[in-house]
Amino acid sequence: MREKKIVITGAGGFIGKTLVPFLEKCSYTISAWHRKDSSYSISPNIEITERTRKDWQRRLTGSDAVIHLAGLAHQLNDRGTAEQQYALINTDATAQLAHAALAAGVKRFIFISTAKVFGEGGDTIYSTQSPAQPMDAYARSKWHAEQQLQAITTNSTMELVVIRPPLVYGANAKANFAQLQKLSILPFPLPFASLRNRRDMIALDNLVDLIELCIHHPAAAGGTWLCADAQPYSLAEIIAAMRLANGRRRAMFPFPPALLRGIFSAILGAARAEKALGDFQLDCSATHAMLGWRPQRTMRDIFIAADRRSAK
Repeated sequence: MREKKIVITGAGGFIGKTLVPFLEKCSYTISAWHRKDSSYSISPNIEITERTRKDWQRRLTGSDAVIHLAGLAHQLNDRGTAEQQYALINTDATAQLAHAALAAGVKRFIFISTAKVFGEGGDTIYSTQSPAQPMDAYARSKWHAEQQLQAITTNSTMELVVIRPPLVYGANAKANFAQLQKLSILPFPLPFASLRNRRDMIALDNLVDLIELCIHHPAAAGGTWLCADAQPYSLAEIIAAMRLANGRRRAMFPFPPALLRGIFSAILGAARAEKALGDFQLDCSATHAMLGWRPQRTMRDIFIAADRRSAK
């Protein structure tokens, strides 16, 4: 059996840097598309022309699957600009790439979306049956991309696979998770012992394992798959895992959660405070049952491994 040829966009990003070598070890032939070498570079200043689509089609010819990671993820301050830029990069460019892949004869298009298409959490445990209620420009752009991809691939020769991960973390995670890592190394006790919030997240290694499975699993085609680690985490558990991985004590003391939420809201704003202290849970049972996938790594595993690498 010949090796499958896989095109990965966003190969230089947080997920791509781990996915590319993992798939190469699994004996796939990888064509890594990077922003840095302009093999896949989309910005508000670049028009997606017919020539661009033809170039993509030419380079996609002979590929078995596309894994589309590339996109705009960081938050933009200007709401109007944000909507336009997210729509162009995450929705329109994704649809154009899918058209090129279909014309090139690609058999499977794997789109990494986000669980944020469901909303921002709360008391609801989201499942594949939950309606989409995206609350920000990023989530809306991903949801609209999903809809366009469904329209492009329905009754076509190309299979669509959509993966909706929650927050993806790892040793080199950025943004909010990087801030938590800085918080964990503070040399004094922290007031998180009373927190009991439940937030589903996924270790980068676990997500990469699912993506590889979706390349070849027959049941993955046509599905929208939710994924997360084996258990949700509270902010206290995240900080504890980081500290324990560094050989330190948990060092936390109880503090009224309502007061803590008020302090976080005053410092970070209500939306960012909710991401740290609120609930966000997913029902991944369909992914487990249909694909036979189970997350193998825990948060503590990830940070212990990272600490050992940094100590060498």
